[in-house]
Amino acid sequence: FPVTIDDLEFEFERSENRASPLFGRSILVQGTINGVPFEYFTTMDEFAVELEFEPPVDLTVAGGVSVVVSIDLAAIFNPLQGGVNISGARDGNGNGTIEIHLLDNDGNSALAGLLDDAIWKAIDTIEERWDD
Repeated sequence: FPVTIDDLEFEFERSENRASPLFGRSILVQGTINGVPFEYFTTMDEFAVELEFEPPVDLTVAGGVSVVVSIDLAAIFNPLQGGVNISGARDGNGNGTIEIHLLDNDGNSALAGLLDDAIWKAIDTIEERWDD
C-alpha cells in the first residue's frame, strides 16, 4: 500500500519508568571528570526534533528509506569545539558524584543551564542541516 511521509518528529519527554535511571528525566549523560563520576541530566519536557521532507517521500517508490539523526556530543561537551567546559564542575555535597542539573546540591546549576542551551543549539543545528 502506498505510504508518503511529509515530516518526521522525534519527541523527548521525561521517563515515567520508575526502574530506569532516566526516571523523571528526559536526557541523562554519565561519565567521569578527572576520574570522578559525573552525571548531567535535564528534565526539559516535551521538546522535539522535526524533519520535513520536501518533496514528500513516497516509500512505495523509494523502497527502503533510512533516516539517521545524530547529535554531535563534542558540540555540547567539548570546549575546543564550541561546547561547554565542565572540567570545573565540583562535587559540592561530597557524595562522590559530580551532579550537573538545574536543582543540584553540588553548585553546578549554571553549568546545567549552559548544557541545556547547548542541547537546544544542537537540535536547531540538526533541523537546519536537514532543511538545507
